[in-house]
Amino acid sequence: MKLSHPFPRVSEDARLKIEKALDGGCYCGGDSARMTKRFINKGKGLTVHIQCETCGRSLIGSMKRIEHFRADDYPDWNEQLRYQYNEIQHLDREKYAEERRKAYIEARENYRNNFLWSNEWRCLRQRVLIRDRFLCQACLSAGATDVHHQRYGLDCLPPAWDLKSVCRSCHDNLHGNSAAWTGK
Repeated sequence: MKLSHPFPRVSEDARLKIEKALDGGCYCGGDSARMTKRFINKGKGLTVHIQCETCGRSLIGSMKRIEHFRADDYPDWNEQLRYQYNEIQHLDREKYAEERRKAYIEARENYRNNFLWSNEWRCLRQRVLIRDRFLCQACLSAGATDVHHQRYGLDCLPPAWDLKSVCRSCHDNLHGNSAAWTGK
């Protein structure tokens, strides 16, 4: 990481701190930073920071003003950099989550198309219905006609313990149709 401006006139201790901070870089991967001044306590105090120009965070926290010979000439701390970066990160996370959701839905559809119509699935389904004696495991009163997946293993047939025999009404409820439980 480098400064986006010429190296400032500072004490030797400050020079070493700045060089160490620049060598360490910022976790966001930004490649440039700048020396900034930041007022604290309602403008009564002035602190000096190395602000990443990508994410807007301080690389090492505040530095002593006395070690900087022209700290008053530094540009002001830019809080907008942090807000902009956080907004971009938020949008990226939402985009990533949406892509993952679409991939999951596509994989589930492929699973249904590949496995739920296979002879292996039909055999497993029949064995689960027999295991549960064709009794709905949700309401324990109706005859079971469906086999419900507790979880979807998207690359193979599920183990039998992840499958439950259920009636159509309970199966609809398990998939979000609340009218099935109320009897309406």
